[in-house]
Amino acid sequence: MDLEAPKSFSNFKLNYIPVHIIGLSGVILHVLLLVAFIKDPLKCFRNSATYLVANLAVSDLIISLCGPYFIWFRHWILHIIMGLTYGVTLVAIVSIAVDRYVMVIYPFKHHYLMSGKKVLIWITSIWTLSSFHAVVEVVLFSFNVYNFFVNVFLAVTIILVTGVLYVLMSIALRRQTRNLVLDDASAGSNRSQVTRFLKETICEDNTIGSVYCIDRYCAILGGFLYTNILIHFLMALCFFTFASNPLIYFLRLPKYRKSFFLLYCRRHSN
Repeated sequence: MDLEAPKSFSNFKLNYIPVHIIGLSGVILHVLLLVAFIKDPLKCFRNSATYLVANLAVSDLIISLCGPYFIWFRHWILHIIMGLTYGVTLVAIVSIAVDRYVMVIYPFKHHYLMSGKKVLIWITSIWTLSSFHAVVEVVLFSFNVYNFFVNVFLAVTIILVTGVLYVLMSIALRRQTRNLVLDDASAGSNRSQVTRFLKETICEDNTIGSVYCIDRYCAILGGFLYTNILIHFLMALCFFTFASNPLIYFLRLPKYRKSFFLLYCRRHSN
């Protein structure tokens, strides 16, 4: 087993401080997000999509906590943790897309196909397989160049698959809206309900998907363009996308914003 010797703490430089500040902010924000999921003051988070987003939040929290140290302190334990969270985020983001796609295409079967118990089993499987994958990477490959390009290929493939699912879901939702308008006598009320559902669903999915894609591309570019200034900028941007997810949810998604206001400010949002 050829493990890379860890760098000493003397390798720390002042230009690593912004990344650590971003990481600390990410830890705080994700803890607040997970507490909101658990407390659930509006009783709106008891569904498969929330479980999958919470799973992604746990992974992002770990990256925000450990990722900044991984840049300059390459210990084998950090290798395993980063490999684990990499695998979890890859599968988690496409799992969210699949869940929303099934909800739109098969609305009557969604509750059975994506029940809470099945989603929890799926999340457990994600972490188990990702842990095995991370250990194998460190023990057998030690994160060599071949393994790096395999991970890049998987990341790009997942991004493309996720994007296709979002596009298909958007087309299906718009088609359903048009059919309701044409076929239902009470088209006005149904149209407003479906339109609202369409906006909330697409907004939530696009928020999660776009943030994830930006993060993966920053990480990929950081691996290829390893220059002093550029690598620090890309890594800071990468960790910012991880850390800022709860803030983006708060700004763009009404149910998250209302839950945060009610839980932490003890008042309803406008």
